[in-house]
Order: sequence, then structure tokens, then C-alpha cells
Amino acid sequence: MFQKDFKERFKLKINQNKKKEINNNNRLFNFHIQDYTQLEREISQNNLTWNIPVSEPITSHRKFIGPSLVFIKKVIRKILYWLVTKPFLQQREFNASITRSLNELYRDNKSFNNHYNNQLDSLNQIYNKIIDLENKINYKIEEYNQSFFNIGQILKDYKINESIEQRLSSIENKYSEKEKDEDFNINYVEFEDRFRGNEANIKEEQVEVYLPFIPNGAKILDVGCGRGELISAMQERGFVTTGIDLNSDMIDHLKNKGLNVHHMDAIQFLKETNENFDAIISLHVIEHLKPGQILELVRTAYENLNKDGVLILETPNPECLYNLAFGFTIDMTHIKPVHAYTLRFILEEVGFTDIKVKHLKPVDDKVKLEYVDEHIEQNKIFNKNMEKINTLLYSYQNYAIIGKK
Repeated sequence: MFQKDFKERFKLKINQNKKKEINNNNRLFNFHIQDYTQLEREISQNNLTWNIPVSEPITSHRKFIGPSLVFIKKVIRKILYWLVTKPFLQQREFNASITRSLNELYRDNKSFNNHYNNQLDSLNQIYNKIIDLENKINYKIEEYNQSFFNIGQILKDYKINESIEQRLSSIENKYSEKEKDEDFNINYVEFEDRFRGNEANIKEEQVEVYLPFIPNGAKILDVGCGRGELISAMQERGFVTTGIDLNSDMIDHLKNKGLNVHHMDAIQFLKETNENFDAIISLHVIEHLKPGQILELVRTAYENLNKDGVLILETPNPECLYNLAFGFTIDMTHIKPVHAYTLRFILEEVGFTDIKVKHLKPVDDKVKLEYVDEHIEQNKIFNKNMEKINTLLYSYQNYAIIGKK
């Protein structure tokens, strides 16, 4: 009964969060329609008026003195040539150069704008296809869920002794046993040294991030303590620490350092221990667990916390596609990333309050896509679209969620 209610409330909250984020116009990139009417009018006028007449033919309507007047005017024109005519010629050449430049810039600008909008149209078509594919997948998932529900009803009508959940659990256990038989045997200590980062740096980062959330003199449990960066740092600061991990090499390594650690499953430890803690911390563990195990871990952690105790979970951020490509998939023991919305919902359901999400480890700016100079309007729009892509690809690589009992 609890699982059914949990799933319904979970689905409702996720849909509410999606509605907040979806843009009503269903376009990822917006067109910029440039109005060239005024510009075309000005350029047309410029093309008609650039040619300033330098001289007009000299004539006279007077019959007798006309030829003399014409001759005198021509002499005067020649005298004034360097003062009047030459500047006029230079002005006309300048006008011609400006007019040619404006015409060329206008053609290039219009061509670029058309090409730019065509590219945006292509991107929007791809985006809409992705949305359409996502909708089809969701529709299929709903169909399969309904089919499973119908099968369950049929089996229930035939009064099969073993419930569907028991049968599914049996199948899941068989696959789990098969996975154990095909154990992924690698030196995980060396693996973390190579891909997780320098132990001293991580130790410093963890203290800086999590120390403000831990009460003074707290009794701390580190679930999945790994190389022991956190419990080592906290023990140095006077906290009482306990660590648990499934990797025997890690545990032996930490025992040699004199740390209080146990080679044990986290959920089993929390169910069997008589101890309560002021802080339970689990960094980069839940991505190794199945959904039911995550829920059980959060429940048992809540039961083993003292009043006002805190639960801290850190995991890779699925909203950063760069991290999924170059971080999450490197470790083959990762099962699936967990969204912050999902984890917040689980903590709320179990009973945690004052829940905070803290994003960690931003992607280096050198990796992000570069922006262009914004001296023209189209480039400003282009940079806004680039910002959307950078946010999707290169945001924060990890996040932590903190809940209080």
C-alpha cells in the first residue's frame, strides 16, 4: 500500500516540476526577425542622391552679348576649379564609396540573418523531434505499466498464492545472485586514486563543504567511506566517527590508519546497530544502488539519527551532461544517476525537513562553448542560446542534498 501511494505521489511531484520548467512556446531557440524596411528606404535614397553634379553646361539666352558671357563664365570656372570643383569631385567619390559599402553591408547582413534563422529552424526541428520521441517513450511506458497492472489483476483473480511482488522479488534476487557470480573484480583503491582525484584535495573540499552542516561534537557515520577522506578529516577535528564500506581493501587500508571502520552492508549495519548518530553522510554511494535500496537507506538512516540530526547525500548531477559522459560512465559499478527532484521527494516522504540542495564542482570555463562579440544584435541572441546549451552541458558535476530529522 505504501509503495503504491509513494509511486503516485512521486509521479505527481515530478510532473509538477516539469510543468514549471517547460516553455509555453515549445521552442528551444527563438528566431530574430529583422525589419529591413527603414534600412532599405534609406539605402534606396542614398543610391539616388550620391552623385553630386560638379558642373552644368554654360549657356546664355542673350543674343548679342551671350557668347561673351559664356566665355567669361568658363574662364571664371577654370580659375575657381581648385577651390570649388575639386572638393566637389572628392565629395562625389566619397559618397560613391560610402554608398557601395552600405549596399555590400546590407547584402551581407541580410544573407547572414537568413542563414542564422535557417540554422535556428533546423535546431528547433531537432528539438521538437526529441520532445516528440520523449512523449512516445512516456506513452509506451504508460502502456507497459497498464499491461503489468492488468496482468497483476488477472493473477489475483486466479488466486495465485504467491503475490506479484514476491515473484518479482524472486526474479530480482536471481539476477542479483548471477551478478555476484560474475563479480567485477578490480583494484578499486587504485581505480579511485586514478579517476576520483587527489586524496588530500578531496579531503579539503569535503571539510569545506560539509563542516558547516554538522553540529559541534557530533557523532558521525560515513556510509561508503571509501578511502576515508571524510572520517579522517572529521576525526582530526575532534568528532567521533564510524565508517562502513563493502570494499575489504578499503577497510584494511583505513584500519591500518587507526580509523574506526567496518566491512559491512550499509542497510544491514543501520538495522542491526544500537547506536544513534548526529550526522549520517554518504558520498557517491546512491548511484551504486537500486531504487528500492536508496529508499531503504534513507529510511534506516532516518531511524538511526538523533533529533535534529542531519543526513547528507552526495551524487553525480544528471543535469550536467558533460559529467555523465566523462565522469559517471567511467565507473562501471554505477547503476543510474539520481535526479535531485527524486531525492528531495524521497527525503520528504521519509520525514526529513529543512531540505537543501547544494550544487558542487562546476565545470571549468575552459571546457565550455565560447561566446561571440556582441557588437550586432544577432550575436546577442546567439550568445543567449549558447548560454542555454552551456547550462545543459556544462553546469555543476555533483550535488549534495541535506535533510534534517
